[in-house]
Amino acid sequence: MPLLAQEELRLLTETRPGPCVSMYLPTHRAAPEKRQNPTELKHLVRRAEEQLRALGLRRAQLAGMLRAARALIENPKAWERPGYGLALFLAPDFAREYHLPLPLAPLVVVGARFHLKPLLPAFAESEAFFLLALSQHEVRLFSGTSLTIAEVDLGDTPRNLAEALRYDTMENQVTFHTTVRSGGATGRSGAMFHGHADVGAGPDRDILLFFKQVDAGVRRAIGEQTAPLILAGVEYERASYRRANTYSHLVEEGVEGNPKLLSPAQLQARARPIAERVYEGRMQAERERFQSLAATGGRASNDTKTIVPAAHEGRVERLWVSRTANAWGRFDPDTGEVRLCARPEAGCDDLLDLATIETLVGSGRVYVVEQKHVPQNSQAAAIFRY
Repeated sequence: MPLLAQEELRLLTETRPGPCVSMYLPTHRAAPEKRQNPTELKHLVRRAEEQLRALGLRRAQLAGMLRAARALIENPKAWERPGYGLALFLAPDFAREYHLPLPLAPLVVVGARFHLKPLLPAFAESEAFFLLALSQHEVRLFSGTSLTIAEVDLGDTPRNLAEALRYDTMENQVTFHTTVRSGGATGRSGAMFHGHADVGAGPDRDILLFFKQVDAGVRRAIGEQTAPLILAGVEYERASYRRANTYSHLVEEGVEGNPKLLSPAQLQARARPIAERVYEGRMQAERERFQSLAATGGRASNDTKTIVPAAHEGRVERLWVSRTANAWGRFDPDTGEVRLCARPEAGCDDLLDLATIETLVGSGRVYVVEQKHVPQNSQAAAIFRY
């Protein structure tokens, strides 16, 4: 469900020789603004070149490092790719570009590693949700985020009530048994069906059986996850599906109306606020936990100099970082010392970015949010495992 796979994150966090250049560029998708994209990238390349020269790189080294960026500037087809932002990562013998539906701000960072915090929403599942568009005539499953939506393959799951009834008829033909009961001069025959004794009879039974099959297909498709499942459909069918559901994170609130009349983009737009409310509730519980731990001391902090070494040691369980804040400085992993810099300069890293990456590598959960949603309105806050 994330926009980028975790394998990409591991690739970008690997230690590399030489300086690493990270560029972020908001891109225009419509003419005439689209023609500005190469020019704006050219400005970022010029800034990167200045910082690399300050580090002592020679002309040939500069040409090699920035070759991929300059090729993008000269390639009109590169700007035809969909996305609101371009992320470009360059190092000696390494280049990666990502065109993403993320609202990125223009930024160049040259350091010992890649600057990844603006890219983290592409890896995060904190805003992910599933949406099940319900109808007796058609069922579709989608995975969505605050920016995207994509249909999920339900395999051989029945897609409508008629299909489900055909499957159920075939199943009953297999599980129907005739038994002869002895008693008196004549025998009596009785019929016994297996598997659906708890669902009654009539149209309600048919719909419930259908939704039980859909539920099984949904569970196969998404496995064990914690993302909320949102239902789209008329209230009667949403209520019926809740009776069949076995997924632990089904949301009570749903998208009302016939989903066949809505495009995927419209479904995403209506489901997104519901998912946001779910995640806000979860984060509020986490923030309250932070406050409780901070009050007793030891396992929670909003001090960058404390958080960074703890993240490096794999001790951060939960981390909040401001989406727009930076804390420039140097971290010595051998001594654990953190020194802050007054401004971004060669050799200085964004320590919030460093803490974020170290937390993710250590299997902690990260919330990249507006600063007002960080506990105590800090640039960063963390709950420690110990």
